[in-house]
Amino acid sequence: MSDTQGRFLFLKGTIADKLYTLVSVYVPNTNQARFLRGTLNKLRGFSEGALIVGGDFNAPLDSRLDASNGRSCLPLSSIQSIRKSMNDLGLVDCWRALHPETRDYTHFSAPHDRYSRIDYVLIQQEGLSRLRTAVIGPATWSDHGTVLVELESPLFKPSRWTWRMNESLLRDPGVVEEITQEMSELYGTISNLELLHKRTQQTTTHEKLIDARRKLRDLITRRHHRSLQYSKSFFYTHANKGGRYLARLLKGDTPQTRVHKLRLAGGKTSQFPEDIASEFQRYYQRLYNLATQTEQESGISKAELTRTFLQDNVRRRISPDTTTILDEPIGIDEVTAALKKTKRGKAPGPDGFPAGYYKDFSAKLVPWLTKAVNALTEGKRF
Repeated sequence: MSDTQGRFLFLKGTIADKLYTLVSVYVPNTNQARFLRGTLNKLRGFSEGALIVGGDFNAPLDSRLDASNGRSCLPLSSIQSIRKSMNDLGLVDCWRALHPETRDYTHFSAPHDRYSRIDYVLIQQEGLSRLRTAVIGPATWSDHGTVLVELESPLFKPSRWTWRMNESLLRDPGVVEEITQEMSELYGTISNLELLHKRTQQTTTHEKLIDARRKLRDLITRRHHRSLQYSKSFFYTHANKGGRYLARLLKGDTPQTRVHKLRLAGGKTSQFPEDIASEFQRYYQRLYNLATQTEQESGISKAELTRTFLQDNVRRRISPDTTTILDEPIGIDEVTAALKKTKRGKAPGPDGFPAGYYKDFSAKLVPWLTKAVNALTEGKRF
């Protein structure tokens, strides 16, 4: 896909079995923000797979670092508009991601006696983990320096797949009956093997126990059932109807929920998802360990700090009878009531089983769920 003036070219294809959309742009030296906004909007309907955008933008995106005189030829509003267009597609400047505070340039303007970095290679933020190098080369036969970017093939680091149960299986009475029967047998087998292993601690018994637990998980992941979720009948039924399926198709990317860059503890700014996730982890670790830090600094025990805080801030107190009720183990009726309020279509936990699975097999699962919840509240392993 290209325009009549040769300002952009969109190309789509596969490299090493990976789908890519490659984009080359030459931005005019006027109305840069408007041109990029229109071009990237056209790209939305064309782009598939990993997106790589490269070309001459005719504008430094950061006047402080990308222009030798510290000034940009564009007003701040235009630069902000360009950045917003990039953020909407999750695009990140490869070279700047690896060189956050370095000055280097790709073009020299003799009339203005100024160096500037106006040539960019952009990739989407989720692809930064595969970015290895980004180098600005010398300007040889052209008055622009080359920008060389090295990306690692995703084949060397396969993406992680999160399993989720196919909830359409629960609408098949035959499947439900089969799961119920085999679940009862497997629970009995697992219980007997656990008791036997506790008494004998034999390796063979432990191996049988692991195999029985694996069979219980694999019971609802059979390959021929998974095709039900993606069959043609599903698309035929939902093709022209308003609902969750259509809403997901119409829903675009939500750039507001994406953290594009973050200033790390040492003052360095990073756009890499791994650095951003680690910084959030460190922040919340410090936040939740605040009481321990305060205890070390003040020399007052955590229990005393908690008691003082509650005395000074809690005005209403619960009665001894209510305290006794709250301290009691969680009952089966409470777990059942909570399960009834849970909406279907959601998989609230990392095991991939949706709420419908627990609802439909509540008679078998609620006793085990109750034991698991009480074990967690007591700080025990289940």
